[in-house]
Amino acid sequence: MRDAPSALTRMVRLGLALAVLLVVVYVLAPLPLQHFGPMRVYDQVVQETGITPGVLFYSEVPQTRDAEMNNRDSIRYLVGKH
Repeated sequence: MRDAPSALTRMVRLGLALAVLLVVVYVLAPLPLQHFGPMRVYDQVVQETGITPGVLFYSEVPQTRDAEMNNRDSIRYLVGKH
């Protein structure tokens, strides 16, 4: 039976895990924006409109509200055709 790792070992592992997480978030995640065309376009639109992706879930943003209204109108139109 193995002994539990010491507190120092656990702290080193935690530090390494946090370092890996930071590398993934700040180094690897932005790479598609530089090397994948559609992602570059998406990034440009986000920069131009100033709307962060998380805000698109809320209807206070005009683009989201308009899209939701268009979807509802389309459903009403299609349901009315049957």
